[in-house]
Amino acid sequence: MLIVEMVLTDSSGYLDMQVKTWRSLLELAKTFGWQPAGTQPNQAGIALNPEYLSYFDANYDVKDYRKNFSATDALALSNALIAACASVKSGKARLMEPNGPVWLSDGMDQQAFDQINAGLEVAMLRLAEFAAKGEFSYAWDD
Repeated sequence: MLIVEMVLTDSSGYLDMQVKTWRSLLELAKTFGWQPAGTQPNQAGIALNPEYLSYFDANYDVKDYRKNFSATDALALSNALIAACASVKSGKARLMEPNGPVWLSDGMDQQAFDQINAGLEVAMLRLAEFAAKGEFSYAWDD
């Protein structure tokens, strides 16, 4: 359970990354103006499990159940990450890569390896572009 799986609510795209990268990018976004609004319950999760709301937590921790970023919160996250990208490119900010191993699994192709193990600068841009597309859900990749 080291991989965060994100899926756009309209199912038109997905993004995977290591949890260490996810956590680092959310903290980075806060330093560049993102004010977390809190996650929303996932409607499919509610439909599948009547007890979903009894254990749902609106924080941004990754869980075994899906949580949603609202479109507004996702756009705010995207804007903060774009500001961070600009600051890094201009030399005003530096990124500190989180420590930890790379992720490798049987049958993983090069594209999946590159996506999941991307450095912060690449992952930051990918998450900014992904979040700009609107509401998405996320959970542990199973």
